[in-house]
Amino acid sequence: STSGLLPLEEVRDQIISELKSKIQDQTKKILTTELKSKVSNGITFETLKNDDDKLEFIPSDKKKLTDSFISLGKSDQLVGSLIQAQKGDLIGPIKTYRGYGLIIVNEISVFDSTSWKNQQNIIRSDLKRSKQNTLYQNWMTELKEKATIIDNRKFYF
Repeated sequence: STSGLLPLEEVRDQIISELKSKIQDQTKKILTTELKSKVSNGITFETLKNDDDKLEFIPSDKKKLTDSFISLGKSDQLVGSLIQAQKGDLIGPIKTYRGYGLIIVNEISVFDSTSWKNQQNIIRSDLKRSKQNTLYQNWMTELKEKATIIDNRKFYF
């Protein structure tokens, strides 16, 4: 590869593509912000969907924060927003792999400390086993790298 700047002709399409992508992203965010304002003023998600066929409406989705939500997928921004949310909150615009989304929090499950303690022990055990395996593999690799191997097969065959 050569150092320095590439000629404009070689990067023109890439620049145009990146600019289009940024403009589309900004447009989606602005649209989602406008939709949030409408919902804040009493318009329902169902009405928004009926008025604009390009919108996607997910009536309900109940998941753990570690799971992938319908249409929204998984994202740190989504999890962070949901962790801080209260029942009835309108959250968004949330950036997803498909664009932006709005969420109304319908229900928040109660934290199950017994289940957490059981899971905690399993996770601790898995992490310990993984660490032990890693240490063993590193030890074996180091032994092999430092080993002096002498081929004495000629004396036996």
